[in-house]
Amino acid sequence: MNTPPVAKCNDWDELIAAVAGQPGRAALADITPSLARAVLAAPAAVALWIARRRPELMAQRELRLLVIGAEAADAVDQGRWYGLLPVLLGTEVDTAVTLVGSELDSSFASGAEALAPSRPARSVRARLSEFLGTNERPGFDLAVTFHPGLGKHRGWLEDGSFARLIAAGIPLVASAYEEDEFEMDRWVVESYGYAVEGGPVMNPFFLDLDHEQTKVRWGRALWGFASRIPGAGSVPDAERLAALDNLTSMVMHSMTHVGMPGPDPGVRIVLEAKTGARRELLHVFDNRFVDPATSDLLYLTPEGALATGGKLRAGELATYPGTDRSALERAIWAARIKSSYLLPSYPPPKDPVGPEEKARQMYATLRSRAARLFGK
Repeated sequence: MNTPPVAKCNDWDELIAAVAGQPGRAALADITPSLARAVLAAPAAVALWIARRRPELMAQRELRLLVIGAEAADAVDQGRWYGLLPVLLGTEVDTAVTLVGSELDSSFASGAEALAPSRPARSVRARLSEFLGTNERPGFDLAVTFHPGLGKHRGWLEDGSFARLIAAGIPLVASAYEEDEFEMDRWVVESYGYAVEGGPVMNPFFLDLDHEQTKVRWGRALWGFASRIPGAGSVPDAERLAALDNLTSMVMHSMTHVGMPGPDPGVRIVLEAKTGARRELLHVFDNRFVDPATSDLLYLTPEGALATGGKLRAGELATYPGTDRSALERAIWAARIKSSYLLPSYPPPKDPVGPEEKARQMYATLRSRAARLFGK
């Protein structure tokens, strides 16, 4: 089998040129690169996953694709851009696409609408559980959900929707902004009794929605669920989920009270004084540290000096996840230290914004930036 175009290309320029070089697609080269990337992002992500992890699907006569939680970027122009999957995969496979989402906007159109393939996707404005309730035996070859945000939105895990798809043998794929968000999603699904199949596929054909100090890369880290589902009567691991929630809360606190991020939470760091003296510390949050030799809590003054601001209780350092553990586990440890010891050390924010309002502002900015990419 020949290498699919989506697997041959290394970046957007190469991929757009490859698609535009196909019969009837030359006009794609005449629109702005940002618009071409926007309309191709969802089908390119699906095609890359198939090429890398599910190549057997390329040999089928028909590919039945379910897109879960579809809204805008994954449903633009009535989902007609998924019709380019055969071009991206270099096969003759016919595509039958179903978009399902409670926020699905079938009217969302791009500036390249006239260039889209003619066949629209089937659009169903409903929750996944409602949709599956009307389909006794869901018949799909692949199910995809873009950026489910499982750290906060866990309904599909709780209501059995994902379990039903997995039990039916339908490969289920999700995406995250980066590998660290993938690790958070993994943490959640494992806490619910599901499992992840291998590591992520890092997709070069993502949409760059970076804003201020936040990396937002739509479609960047693609990952799949394994076949394991929760057993009957199983309950989520509330302690693990609460620890992740606390990390999210501490990150939002830093964004509202500090703004500029410091080193990663929980990372080992070496600070060097002007005298040349070096000191190895554990960074907690926002340039606040723990000295592992003394358990002292330290912080940087505006003048750049280290000042002492308390001490950890006995036994706290023994719970620090070492190098054989994940960066996420170390960040969760740091969040626990911050919430237990450091919150009183933060001055009131100059521009007080609550975490929920900050999250709404970030989401609104993200949607606005995404919509501009599709502009006419």
